[in-house]
Amino acid sequence: MSGDILFGPFVLSMPQQELWHAGSPVVLKPKEAELLALLALQRPRTISKDEIIERLWRGTAASDAALTQTVYRLRQTLAHYARGREFIHTVPGIGLQFTGGSPIEAKNHNPDFQRTTFPLLQQAVAKFRRRTEGSIFESIKLLEQICLRDPGYLAARTMLAKAYTTAGIRLLYEPREAYWRAKRMLAAVIEEAPDSADAFAALATLLLFFGADREQSRSAVEHALVLGPQLPAAHNAAVWERLGRKDFDAALTQADLALAARPDSPHSSLQVGTALYLAGRFEEARKHFENALSLHPNLAPVLFYDACACFMLGAYDDALQRLNCMLGTDMAPRARALRGAIAAKRGDRASAHEALAALTASPIPADISLCAVHLALGDAESAAVALERAFHTREPALFLATIDPMYAALAQTHPHIVRAAERGRAPLCDRCTAALRPHEAQEFYRCSLCSRCRALHFAPGTSHDSNAMS
Repeated sequence: MSGDILFGPFVLSMPQQELWHAGSPVVLKPKEAELLALLALQRPRTISKDEIIERLWRGTAASDAALTQTVYRLRQTLAHYARGREFIHTVPGIGLQFTGGSPIEAKNHNPDFQRTTFPLLQQAVAKFRRRTEGSIFESIKLLEQICLRDPGYLAARTMLAKAYTTAGIRLLYEPREAYWRAKRMLAAVIEEAPDSADAFAALATLLLFFGADREQSRSAVEHALVLGPQLPAAHNAAVWERLGRKDFDAALTQADLALAARPDSPHSSLQVGTALYLAGRFEEARKHFENALSLHPNLAPVLFYDACACFMLGAYDDALQRLNCMLGTDMAPRARALRGAIAAKRGDRASAHEALAALTASPIPADISLCAVHLALGDAESAAVALERAFHTREPALFLATIDPMYAALAQTHPHIVRAAERGRAPLCDRCTAALRPHEAQEFYRCSLCSRCRALHFAPGTSHDSNAMS
């Protein structure tokens, strides 16, 4: 098999048997991908069920029911992205036929697949999905090259904004710079394509994690859900936005909807488990994390939040076992903080202070993580000081200190700081973080700049690409 097969709004990369929609990968189980590749390659021939079973299961025991379930799941997935269109037709008494249409039709529906930079985007997304520190930076470098070569490629620009956001949240990239680059990129995409659900979903995550701005995040989420009701990224952003408001019931409802739509996705189980963990339902959360790990054994966020649930249950050995599986991932600072908190709870103050020293020595501030370790040591004063420092930077995830059970003690000892965190950061310049006067704030998706940065930004001859003013 070689080349790509284009149909409807999809491209099927035959060498890797990967399905793409609008520049983003579509998650398929191995047998679903094999079935789609077989039918697409043989189109328009009708293939009998016996032949399909023989070629997909290669002589191993398989029933018509196994094929029926595979076909059902594949159709459901395709329908999420192309409602009202049928790509797999059942020919009664004979078998299955691929009815995806012609390459010309695909080009008319989504010209992105015809771009010379599309294979590079595939590579960048694959690197991003590996979620190690090195792969995240490789993905950013490749995406920056794509955007320079093909500035009109909106899917690549949105993906680059997501990569900046992730790198900033994980403290791999200076948060203020990550926020500025991602916000500016998404504002430009939305200006050009105001119907981009993916861009609004990415913006919702950016606004919540970097600004603790619940209202603006909610506006972005509502746009994403209206424009892309079946988009997984929109549901993920909606779950986090509702968690940010401590509306745990709404977050669980949203996560349950995503899980019902994609029961085979580890990310759907992760969403439900995370919502349950933050709601203080640790045993229930662990069941969903276990399910997610059965589908994707090395998914770092699942390992981390399962470790957090174990920590809250006092199962420290289990928590450390999960953290040991996270070596080399993009969540090293948060894993280090949790190790320090476990050491503190076990009375190993030396190891806890080693974790504090490592976090303090980090070139990128990790005050929210420091706060968690101080609380585990019973030092509420130092925890409060660390959290206050986080107010004056773009350090992401400030809102977590108001909802994560790990920080609950702070609400008892320093309620005024927690209330301040709940209010979120005051409006700041997106570029330099200076305080903004009320009239300087912009519509939520546009960049808000102070007078000085606006003068620099619009100065004659100033470069307006994503790296300007860095």
